[in-house]
Amino acid sequence: GDFISSEFKLLLNLIIIYKETIMLENIQIKVMKNGPLLITGKADITDENGDINETEGKMVALCRCGQSANKPFCDGSHKKAVL
Repeated sequence: GDFISSEFKLLLNLIIIYKETIMLENIQIKVMKNGPLLITGKADITDENGDINETEGKMVALCRCGQSANKPFCDGSHKKAVL
């Protein structure tokens, strides 16, 4: 009785931790019309030099037009470019 009960409680706790971990790792990517890719959620973004930028759950905008002086991040240069 008690052994199964404590084992069941442990399993439930592991499921809850697993579910919370999955929810924390949820990443959303939104393509903006004639604009950047908006990334929401925790993600690691590696630039062309191999440097890793952590989003830490903040929204970041990634350049799609190739004109940004702050690649891979958007600096608004798309307003002058045609996508």
